[in-house]
Amino acid sequence: MRVKLDLETTRPLKSVYSPSHRVELTRHGDRRATVAFEAGDVKPDTDFQLLFAAEPGHLGLNLLTWPATGEDGYFLLLASPGFEADTRRVLPKDVVLVLDTSGSMAGPKLEQAKNALRFCVENLNDQDRFDVVRFSTEPEALFSRVVEASRTNRDRALEFIRELSPSAAPPSTRRCSAPSACCRPTPNAPARSSSSPTACPRWARPTWTGLSPTRPGPRVPARIKRGCSALASAMT
Repeated sequence: MRVKLDLETTRPLKSVYSPSHRVELTRHGDRRATVAFEAGDVKPDTDFQLLFAAEPGHLGLNLLTWPATGEDGYFLLLASPGFEADTRRVLPKDVVLVLDTSGSMAGPKLEQAKNALRFCVENLNDQDRFDVVRFSTEPEALFSRVVEASRTNRDRALEFIRELSPSAAPPSTRRCSAPSACCRPTPNAPARSSSSPTACPRWARPTWTGLSPTRPGPRVPARIKRGCSALASAMT
């Protein structure tokens, strides 16, 4: 069974709805549309119903009601914007894009999420403002505030997104709350820089000194356990 209808109105076409069949709607401008229905191995024993409204203005509103005996009844509100958008009326937006970069996001999941972020950044309007936040153990914002979606800022965001990996932070910026208690270099590793005593470099590996990752010893503060657990998770 196949049904195809071509609609053409003198006023802007807004709502198009079939209460009886699942239809495919294709719009051809502000006043024309094609409605199609196709099905196989079905008995055509139901009337095909199609409702449409042609209204001026930017938004079409239609209300359908169904009274039921002994009940309150039902209603359906159809809200349909116009086909042609007025770009002069697009309002500026503040957009904050947040991405989970924890270890559970490793693999295709993170790449798909990064692709989605790139698409969002590339399609911002010039009058929009935005920021990008990644979080794992702690959140990290690119700009720390919403900034204008200029070409320069968007390029910075794209580079930031490109470098995101499933870890707490880049090795040069990872911090440990107690490096002397939980980090030690691997054999033959270079000496730690004295200019950043709390940085955990790439060659550092977590090790436990008398405490359990899940239960700290009686003399080890809980904040040290949390710092060590965060570092171990980031370097796994």
